[in-house]
Amino acid sequence: MTDCRVATFNVRYDTPDDGGDAWPHRRERVVDLLTGLDADLLGLQEALPAQFDCLRRNLPAYDWFGVGRHGGDDGEHAPVAHRRDRFDRADAGAFWLSETPDRPSVGWDGDCPRVATWVDLELDGRPLRFLSVHLDHAGAEARRKGALAVATHVAALDRPAIVVGDCNAAPDSAAMDWLTTAGLRLARNVAGSADGPAGTFHGFTGTPGERIDHVLVTDAFELAAVRTVETDPPHPSDHFPVVADLRWA
Repeated sequence: MTDCRVATFNVRYDTPDDGGDAWPHRRERVVDLLTGLDADLLGLQEALPAQFDCLRRNLPAYDWFGVGRHGGDDGEHAPVAHRRDRFDRADAGAFWLSETPDRPSVGWDGDCPRVATWVDLELDGRPLRFLSVHLDHAGAEARRKGALAVATHVAALDRPAIVVGDCNAAPDSAAMDWLTTAGLRLARNVAGSADGPAGTFHGFTGTPGERIDHVLVTDAFELAAVRTVETDPPHPSDHFPVVADLRWA
């Protein structure tokens, strides 16, 4: 039985509007935080190209894959990473959460393009697919149908799946209903233990707000523990990371 640690973290995109919380002031704290999580699988959100480059350079134990939401390396990424000493990568790709998933596009009533990034891995000879997603923050229909697109994608797989991301949706929302009725389980709801605050978004205040960052797994996995990792000011991001320890069922 193999243990595996999974983490999701919205790193907050680089904008000078954040003042003292802008990326140049906190990038080292993000690297330190991600290093300390000691995850085998990482899914990030909101990483602009320069941020993605910084993290790849400073977290060399991982192999990375990501696609900009405007295509190629353009725009925010929702990249995936895996420890190269634990996994063999078989394939990787991305699809857009829209009516045209094969090309950069805005879906339904969404505010901007949203992309789901995936990687096919083998862990001790057993296959799995790991996905990082970022659902739309503005359009309720885009959130619901984006979640349905991810759920449909997972349901069609011939292998177990782990989905992480900033879903911009609470656990009891319509968007999360699409995911959890399609065979995915919210880690915090089924884990043997759940530590840290339920809320994951804090807006650089450190005060937990909505629970919108999630780890979900198919029934091939058992959840030993889930933890929302609180940070000290000055905060690395406006979200807290979520870490889940799982094992093969």
